Amino acid sequence: MRLLSCSYLSMQFSDIYDFICDHYIEIGAGVAALLGISWAVGRRTAMPPDRQNPDSFTIVYSTVPSMEVGKEIARALLSRKDAACINLIPNVVSMFNWGGGIDESEEVVLIIKSTKKQFPKINATILEKHPYSFPAILEIPTGIRNFYLGFTAQFTPILLIEAGVFGFRVMNKENKEAEYTKAAEYWKKVTADLDGMLGGLGYLHEADVEHSKSFLNDLCTEYHFPTKIALDCGCGVGRVTKSVLAEKFDKIDLVDVTERFLITAPSYLGPELSSKIGIKYCCALQNFHPFFGMYNIIWMQWVSGQLHDDDLKEFLIRCKQALLPRQGFIVLKDNISPNDSYYDQVDHSWTRGRDALLEIFKEADLSIVSESKLTSFPKNICEVRAFALR
Repeated sequence: MRLLSCSYLSMQFSDIYDFICDHYIEIGAGVAALLGISWAVGRRTAMPPDRQNPDSFTIVYSTVPSMEVGKEIARALLSRKDAACINLIPNVVSMFNWGGGIDESEEVVLIIKSTKKQFPKINATILEKHPYSFPAILEIPTGIRNFYLGFTAQFTPILLIEAGVFGFRVMNKENKEAEYTKAAEYWKKVTADLDGMLGGLGYLHEADVEHSKSFLNDLCTEYHFPTKIALDCGCGVGRVTKSVLAEKFDKIDLVDVTERFLITAPSYLGPELSSKIGIKYCCALQNFHPFFGMYNIIWMQWVSGQLHDDDLKEFLIRCKQALLPRQGFIVLKDNISPNDSYYDQVDHSWTRGRDALLEIFKEADLSIVSESKLTSFPKNICEVRAFALR
């Protein structure tokens, strides 16, 4: 499961200057957040800032004398699961009062993203490894808790500021192939089990399955379509196939970009359910062309965000052609942003707003025949919706 991330920034001074020139609006938004204007963000949501909430998103600012010291601290925090993402910004000139005069030195800035409850551990780690007697350690609590980050298969979930300030990026074709390559590399490192498929949030599996089963049952009851063959897109080890699709369909084809997941699928599914598996395709969805007029259901869960808008539209068009005429549906289930789309720098995916998805459906000439919001997740989890399309 990919629920959000923060960006990693490490660049030379000239790159910082160019970055500021190109992204002054986003940087301004970030500075506003750091100055405590997060209350304005929270006021637009149902969950106002709560700076005492131990699960709220917090930023820790510190400086170190070198990149080596910074990386040592960063590795310690990340390995102990006390932070999700740490920016290391080099070549920062610090000026300060010292020894009766004004001194200056070149330092590296650490911007550490975590939750408020992790701050005591972060503080202790910095003090343990920092060469200064009195290092600068500043906690900036935001109180924001309306987005939930499922950070890799091992990381303790944290929260992200609403407008995507720390994951903001413009979707463009120049980045596309690099993002696809990085995403494929990310999934190669994820554990081939339930926890890995859900980004370390395996406890959400049952609630998700219950919602998916109910959604599929209602669809079958209302439209009385055959349940012969399904396609599980971005199947991983077969989580949705095992818990949802196998109860209804005689045969399920699997497609995933990670070969290791497909190899592991039979052992995860077990002998009985494995007998229902048809063809296993190891292919990225932007390059996958399902057979024409073949499927009753094409299920896409927590995978549409791996595709850029144009590729998602084209893939949906191909999926529409792969459905049995008047006897099939596409089910797309994914995280929904309440505002603009934002980019996850961990698994290199996008979380779109509902309006953005509806526009893509329209461009693909697909109509929504059913829509359902998953309501049984904890309140701090990103909104999840399922759409049935044809």
